[in-house]
Amino acid sequence: MGATRVNTSRFLGMIVAFAAVLFLLSGNASYAQLQTGNLYGSVVNERGDAMAGVAVTVSGNGTSQAQLTNDQGLFRFLGLAPGSYQINAAKTGFPRVDHPSVAIIVGRNTNLELTLSNLDPLIGTWKLNLAKSTFAPGPAPRSSTLTYQGAGATLTATTEAVDPAGKTTKVVFMRIYDGQPHPTTGSPDYDASAYTRVDANNYIISRTKAGRLVEVDTQVISQDGRTNTVTARGVNAAGQPANFVQVFEKQ
Repeated sequence: MGATRVNTSRFLGMIVAFAAVLFLLSGNASYAQLQTGNLYGSVVNERGDAMAGVAVTVSGNGTSQAQLTNDQGLFRFLGLAPGSYQINAAKTGFPRVDHPSVAIIVGRNTNLELTLSNLDPLIGTWKLNLAKSTFAPGPAPRSSTLTYQGAGATLTATTEAVDPAGKTTKVVFMRIYDGQPHPTTGSPDYDASAYTRVDANNYIISRTKAGRLVEVDTQVISQDGRTNTVTARGVNAAGQPANFVQVFEKQ
C-alpha cells in the first residue's frame, strides 16, 4: 500500500508538471499572437472576378514573404509584426499593382482588395484644363495635350504643349510600371521617370536628372475615367521650387 501511494503521488506530480508546461506554452503562444497582426486579402480583375495564381508579396519590418492566391483569389499572411508594409501583386500579362503602405496593428486583422486590370484608363488623348490647373512658378502654358499609347505594363506618353511664348514643345515618356527609371526625352527639368502603379487609378511618379531626384508626382484618374490629375513637387531646371497641379480631361 505504501508503495502504491508513493507511485500515485509521483504520477499525480507528473500530471501537474505536464499541465503547468502546457499552460506556459499556451500562454506564450497567446502572448505572441497578441503581439502580431494578420493580413487577409483578395485579388480581382476589373470585372470583380477572383484571380487565382497571382503572386502576392508583403515586405517591411525586416521581412519579405510571398504566396500565390488560391482558386478564390484569396491570400493571407499571419503573425506579422506591427508596422507598415508594402504589398504588390503580379501575374503574367498584367501590370503589377503596388500598395505602398498597409498598416498592420497588434491583435487585428487587416483586409485588402487588389485589382489587376489590362484595361489601362490612361489610354487615349487628354487635354489640359487651364482654368482648373495651377503652376508655381508660372506662367502656365497656352495649351497642353497628353497622349498615351501601348498596352499592359508598358506605355508611351507624349506631351505636346505650346509655351507662354508660343513655342511648341514635345516630351516623350517611357512609362513602365516597375518602379525603375526609364528615359524621358524633351524636358529641360528631368531625363528619366519611374512609375509605381498603386491601383487601377492611382500612380506615384519619381523624376530624376542625371540620377538625382528632382520631382515627385502623384497621379489620380477619376472613377469615371474622365479626369486625370497630376500633382507635382520638385525643383525645375533653373533651381526654383516647382509646384503644380495639372488637370487633364479625356477627349
